[in-house]
Amino acid sequence: DQSSIPDNEDIQLMNRLWSALTQGNLPKEERFKPRSIPGYNYVDELKENLNSGSFLEIGTGVTSYHLSTLNIATTTIASLVIPDYYLPLLSKYSEGHVIYYHTLQIDDLMEAVDYLNQDYQVMFGTILLSNLTTLVADSLPHEFEEFLAKIISMSKETLVSHAHTKDPSMEVYFNNWESINELLRRACDIGGLECKIALASKTPVWTLQDDTLLSRVMLKSAERPLPSELCNQIETGKECSLVYLRNSVDELTIQYKDDDDSFTLPPVRTNSIPLKTLLRLGPTQSTKEHLIHQLLLLPHSSETSSQMLHILGHRMKLDLPKDDELYLDQDGELEILRRWIGIVLQVRISSFTLCTD
Repeated sequence: DQSSIPDNEDIQLMNRLWSALTQGNLPKEERFKPRSIPGYNYVDELKENLNSGSFLEIGTGVTSYHLSTLNIATTTIASLVIPDYYLPLLSKYSEGHVIYYHTLQIDDLMEAVDYLNQDYQVMFGTILLSNLTTLVADSLPHEFEEFLAKIISMSKETLVSHAHTKDPSMEVYFNNWESINELLRRACDIGGLECKIALASKTPVWTLQDDTLLSRVMLKSAERPLPSELCNQIETGKECSLVYLRNSVDELTIQYKDDDDSFTLPPVRTNSIPLKTLLRLGPTQSTKEHLIHQLLLLPHSSETSSQMLHILGHRMKLDLPKDDELYLDQDGELEILRRWIGIVLQVRISSFTLCTD
């Protein structure tokens, strides 16, 4: 009798009931569905440009999660979730996928951006600002433009969501610009950047609401001033800058002011992220533990510094310089790394002791 054979819906219902009775929760494949986290998923706009490359999302973390499910081995995904209300839920959903989660207060984020902007190794493949309104804080319009300019200068491509910019609480602030694209143009101008700006949404613009619109900023050239301590390692007493030029090899050079001298850096490794960059972005405990595990797997080398450690997908790699490549050591980096490892290990040992008492 065919009517006595349960259909798929009946089987799924029985599986739910059995799991709830025996384990106290739903089956794993049903628990890990991020339906309750607000935020738009921009993976369709991203994935065509992410066959390889480092990706940093600052905002909701929703797109990072969906991007991680594609399992692109040559893409390194970092997600800085602001505000962090949904971070525990995102971390839970992301089990089995490789995302380096971070969170910072807005003042700490601004300080981190200032630091990374002066690091000659920092150049992301893509940065997504998925919740622009959380980055405003108490910034005046020109200060916000300067902040965005620093972020844009650190990535070959920056994607900016229009979400919530028309909300009643934010509309007056964003009325300082005719549009989000105008804000981005002003940011590029104030930062001395050469940019190409356009809407990135794949569906026709007239069918979209403001919250789903996305702008793309392609960086064509940029110049970022470097700290004097680093400049002096090559030539004493001269100011220098990191110069990015988008071409076939995405060239990075260090150039000195009022001088013809320039030094070509290693090719832009936008498919990986320097370890010290992740440390500056406020890694969560689970991210720290994953990084520590990868550090322990690395072969020992007396010449290793954090400048040479890069994260590629789920693993860490030691990037030793070639004969024709220039590496500069920033004072204190190795000591920062040692201290950070010590703190993480101390926290884990304390937690283990509490669990076994």
